[in-house]
Amino acid sequence: DHGSIIEPFGFVGLGWSRYELTQTSYNRSNLTTAENVMEVPYGAGLTMGSDGFLVDVRFTYRATYYDQLMRVPGSTSTDNRLNSWSLGAHIGFEF
Repeated sequence: DHGSIIEPFGFVGLGWSRYELTQTSYNRSNLTTAENVMEVPYGAGLTMGSDGFLVDVRFTYRATYYDQLMRVPGSTSTDNRLNSWSLGAHIGFEF
C-alpha cells in the first residue's frame, strides 16, 4: 500500500578539499601551487510522493573559508572565494 508523503528537510556539514597543480615545472597562472580549503555545505529540500511516485527538490550552498587559491594582485581573500551553489531535482518510482 503506497501512501502520500510531504517531507521538508535541511542539512549542514563541514568538509575539506585540497587543490594542487601537478605536472608543471613553472606555474605562470594566477593559481597557487597547492591550497587547503574548508567548506561548509548547507541547504534545504522537499520530498513529495504519492502512489509510488517520488519528486525530490533540493538547494545546496557551499561556503568556503581559508581559500587563497587565486593570486590576484590588489584583491582581498574574500574577492576570490570558491563559493558555489547547486539546485537539483529527482523524479522516481518506488516498487
